Amino acid sequence: MTGTHRSNAGSGRLGARIDQQRIARRAYEIYESHGRTPGRADQDWLQAEAEYAVLRATTLATLKIYAAVLS
Repeated sequence: MTGTHRSNAGSGRLGARIDQQRIARRAYEIYESHGRTPGRADQDWLQAEAEYAVLRATTLATLKIYAAVLS
């Protein structure tokens, strides 16, 4: 990973750093799943970012539903 990627996910510096770490971990898992094929870092990172964005949106939507039900 070149370290040139930035994530806009998360709130504040700590949240952004945690998001970056999760995305980096997932990008590495994707890299390994492709047999550690070189030259795919950007694709792996973008896939990890996309997966994380879906996970975050789904989690937030679920929390909003629970909050509405409980109120």
